[in-house]
Amino acid sequence: MAVAKVIQRHQFADYLNCGTIEEPDFRLMGTGFTSLNESPNAQTNTKKYVNEKSSTTSITQYQTEFAYDADLIASEEAITTLYEIGRNHKTGSDAVLEYVRVELWDPATENSTNEFKARKFFVANSVSDISGDDDMQVSGTLHAQGDPVDGTFNVSTRTFTPAA
Repeated sequence: MAVAKVIQRHQFADYLNCGTIEEPDFRLMGTGFTSLNESPNAQTNTKKYVNEKSSTTSITQYQTEFAYDADLIASEEAITTLYEIGRNHKTGSDAVLEYVRVELWDPATENSTNEFKARKFFVANSVSDISGDDDMQVSGTLHAQGDPVDGTFNVSTRTFTPAA
């Protein structure tokens, strides 16, 4: 009997663009983050037809969110980028960032050691709390805008390449 390999959290790598779209600077969302979870939030539509006893449900859309909690570490640019959006009450496009979720267990090609399958999202950063009695934390939610872009991410060069 084969042993099932369950994917663990450290096999996901999350990157936040702390630069611009024209000059991206993707930073690892690692040190300081105590949680960073994906919720696809499938939206459904249910109908029951007159000739059936049971209803039928279909998926109509997704409202993906990524909830996060992080220690506020000044040297971690991904954290300070998220924090500054809430601190400075940024709204609209000023609160939108590029975010990439990388699947480190799934190489882009058979021999690839640095490039992995990934999805890129545009996300609106909603900071919900900046708190702490001793160490300060920042928490919030990254709300996906539109559909994700499938592609690959090179963890050495920190570049995203959309799928063909």
